[in-house]
Amino acid sequence: MLQSPFQNAWVQVCCKSKYRSHALQSQLASTVFIKKCKALGVCTFWRGFEIAYHFCRLVGGAIDLRQSNLKRVGQRAAGEIASKPIGSPGHLIPEGSKPSAVHLGENMTKIEDAVPKGRVDQARVSKETKMSIAVATTLEERLQDLGNIPASRIRTNPAPGTATIEDVTYLRDTERRLYELIDGTLVEKSMGWQESLLAGILLQWLNNYLDSNRIGVATGADGMTRLFGDTVRGPDVAFVAWNRLPDGRIPTAPIPDLVPNFVIEVLSSSNTYAEMSRKRREYFYAGVELLWMVEHRTRTVTVFRTAQDATVYKDEAILDGGQVLPGWRVDLNELFSRLDMPNGR
Repeated sequence: MLQSPFQNAWVQVCCKSKYRSHALQSQLASTVFIKKCKALGVCTFWRGFEIAYHFCRLVGGAIDLRQSNLKRVGQRAAGEIASKPIGSPGHLIPEGSKPSAVHLGENMTKIEDAVPKGRVDQARVSKETKMSIAVATTLEERLQDLGNIPASRIRTNPAPGTATIEDVTYLRDTERRLYELIDGTLVEKSMGWQESLLAGILLQWLNNYLDSNRIGVATGADGMTRLFGDTVRGPDVAFVAWNRLPDGRIPTAPIPDLVPNFVIEVLSSSNTYAEMSRKRREYFYAGVELLWMVEHRTRTVTVFRTAQDATVYKDEAILDGGQVLPGWRVDLNELFSRLDMPNGR
């Protein structure tokens, strides 16, 4: 069978690719078509059609081949990236990665051995927190260590394990996004609309109480504090007594070194049990005296007076601030009913 130079070129390129059989079939079909054109006497038409047709097929085959190669390279790179150590060049979050286990105890044990309760000591804790970063060497291990949280909440620039307090303030000021800092990793705070509403109501009620009882100040979710080492947390609501503020004054640092007396966390759908368990232990280790965890889906509040002492209250209960906030009371039925009010009434 006589073939044109264009047909030969097309077959030579495609025979090197996975499209070989398809190329040969198309070449045969085009040859039959051209012969029919000759038989009908369309001499001026078939040559131009042959040139244009085979040129387009040649370009299309090259593009298909390049796309196929890129896809294979991307798949191979994704596997290599997933196994890269945290913080190494080129480390990214592979799509669909799912950690399968939770490991939390080792890091907290090292920190507890290094820092006395209720105060920040960077010199003592820096070595131990760096040791905890070395424990997680892959993204999967990092997610497990942070409480099996969704990978979408991890900030990859700066790379996990390399972030600093300055990164937290920079992203808050430039992108208006709130990140907590745990073991050198930026974890985005998770809060939906209803969670924000409940946190705002509780903050308002707490400030109303503090207007009449000037024993300290209250902050919201963007009031980040450094609990110890490189651990920065931003409780949804926090109360700090005057005697815990530096020199009894409002701090000027964007992220001050202080530990709240009382914190409230309003749980969202992306929070995990392991994540909140680690956070609870950090709070009480640092010196928090009272913790409320609000779950609006079950309309319950779990009150912690220590890391292990937990009491669950349903929506008909009335909570009080105990010795931390004497006389402050919260009616849970009134709180959760705000979610049901039609037209704001």
